[in-house]
Amino acid sequence: MKAREEIRENHKMRHNIWKKYLKIICSWILIFSICGLSLNVTEASGAGVEMERESQETVDFISDIENQETEPEILADDEQLSESEQIVESEKEPENPVEIEDSSDQITDLDAPEQMSVQSLEEELLAVAENGEEALSIIRKLISYIPQNNLEEAPLVPCNDPIDRLEDSLNEIIPDSPNRPYDMYEVIGAIIDNGEFLEIQRDYAKNIIVGFARFNGQSVGVVANQPKCYAGVLDCNASRKGARFVRFCDAFNIPIVSLVDVPGFLPGTGQEYNGVILHGAKLLYAYGEATVPKVTITLRKSYGGSHIVMSCKQLRGDMNYAWPTAEIAVMGGAGAVEVLYAREAKEQENPAQFLAEKEAEYTKLFANPYNAAKYGYIDDVIEPRNTRFRIIRALQQLQTKKLTNPAKKHGNIPL
Repeated sequence: MKAREEIRENHKMRHNIWKKYLKIICSWILIFSICGLSLNVTEASGAGVEMERESQETVDFISDIENQETEPEILADDEQLSESEQIVESEKEPENPVEIEDSSDQITDLDAPEQMSVQSLEEELLAVAENGEEALSIIRKLISYIPQNNLEEAPLVPCNDPIDRLEDSLNEIIPDSPNRPYDMYEVIGAIIDNGEFLEIQRDYAKNIIVGFARFNGQSVGVVANQPKCYAGVLDCNASRKGARFVRFCDAFNIPIVSLVDVPGFLPGTGQEYNGVILHGAKLLYAYGEATVPKVTITLRKSYGGSHIVMSCKQLRGDMNYAWPTAEIAVMGGAGAVEVLYAREAKEQENPAQFLAEKEAEYTKLFANPYNAAKYGYIDDVIEPRNTRFRIIRALQQLQTKKLTNPAKKHGNIPL
């Protein structure tokens, strides 16, 4: 009897200790829940209601613990399960297991995140390769473009592609209508060595193209707008994609060649809510911070704020060329005359003809590369078929470029 009384007292003491611990833990949970609710007042109302409900459940749970007066039941010696029997009993599967829906958002195993990350990487490689050997070949090819560190020069390989090769197809690749698209991949393939281009993130933000290529055997990072997708405009995803690639090239001392045909930033409330200006500033910061050689070719449109973020001369661009079809202005001619001459057009007998004449006048005065070259925004207006030679010559001129940013710990990139 004395042994049973001691056992009862021990159980009672443990029970009281656990009650105190649970009360302390639940109190802290309640405090954190209330703090979290006050700090997230700008969150959705549903999240706030859910947090209040959790706080109320915590209060109710504490009350249940305080009101609990029952003592733990003590089993007889012959009814108590041994430790080994309890372990075996706990490992038994329930008779009616609960079915869990297969969903990528549900993680039911502690090791699942690591397994999923490895699996997703493998799937991503196999998505662009038919088998493991081809995936390894792609990785080797990617590494061949990257130096071992930022103090080394970009990798140089023998080149059998003539540097003065002319591509007559480029003289006719730009459509007559400024609203018709063309494929930027054709331009890239025509000017790089042997048409070999290793694109990065090809299925993400297709309105901008980033990847590695070679000019006269020298490794180069290529950034290009794609007019076939959203007319080549910059949005949140495209800005992040371009900025990340530009900073990667700058980190490894790889020159950057930019092919520009961008009418502006994508308008809309969706882009505004996602912070399109913030993400556009990332691309601007990346180009402005980069100290590697930067060569820019403006093919057609380069309007407004998008002109600034695409390695323009004002953003420390080293060599900026333009095709004769380039339009470098605040905005397009059609949009400009509608803003400038809308009131006068209503007073005309033929408003459409009046606006067409004003548009042609605006294009002649402003939306052309020669006016930009007069102000020093363009170094030269080049013939499209001679683009490859001009890029290679510019890269050779910039081989000895040494530029350092002001002494500071680090910049404050908009994140």
